[in-house]
Amino acid sequence: MYVLIMVVSFCLALLFLRATGFHKGVYNGSGIKSISGLRALLASIVAFSHLVHYLYSLDGNWIFDKDYFVWFSEGNFFVNAGKFGVLLFFMISAFLFYRWLDNDGMPASQLTWKLLKSRVRRIVPMFWFSGLVIILVGLAQGGLHINAHSITDAVLWLLFVGSYHMGDFLTADVNAGVEWTLRLEWLLYLSIPLIFVVNRATSGKYKTLLILGSIGAIFCVAVALRLWGKTYTDPRPVLGFAM
Repeated sequence: MYVLIMVVSFCLALLFLRATGFHKGVYNGSGIKSISGLRALLASIVAFSHLVHYLYSLDGNWIFDKDYFVWFSEGNFFVNAGKFGVLLFFMISAFLFYRWLDNDGMPASQLTWKLLKSRVRRIVPMFWFSGLVIILVGLAQGGLHINAHSITDAVLWLLFVGSYHMGDFLTADVNAGVEWTLRLEWLLYLSIPLIFVVNRATSGKYKTLLILGSIGAIFCVAVALRLWGKTYTDPRPVLGFAM
């Protein structure tokens, strides 16, 4: 039933967006429209996996965690759908953004500005909107109290460096803590200009090594955040960048 809900909902969404012309103007001009658009499908799978978790938990305890194992079962979809979506999303993101290193005729400052401008325009409005929803839900439920501590936490959250708390209110109760992937993606985006400069200085001789080295550094940061950070981060999807 849950899988049927996902398929029907996704088909209706495609028909609605097509009918309203929403797809026009969102493609890039690099000849990779289908690959870029695939990220929307993968993000939908991740969102659906969290929705299933919530709906399933209304009827009983969620059993599809790391200890669940059956060779053939629909439970495997519930266990792995979100992980599969995130991993492939990261693979495509790396393919799309490491291609920026081939812009030989672009100054480093222009590449940095263009890259960061595109990411801010694409990510920040929706992320801040989700933050507003979390704040409103917290205030409505009474779990979020306005004070200096909660305001500081909220500002840090909106800057992508906060924890899962705004004061005593747990933000993951509203959005399942899904923003953890953005921290790793921002590390990818911010590494591109640095690699670009070094790659140009070395005449592109070590581009692959530079890319793999930066991925290794991002992986180490992700592990450190997982072990000693105040919020959840899974370093394993970083390996998708290397794919």
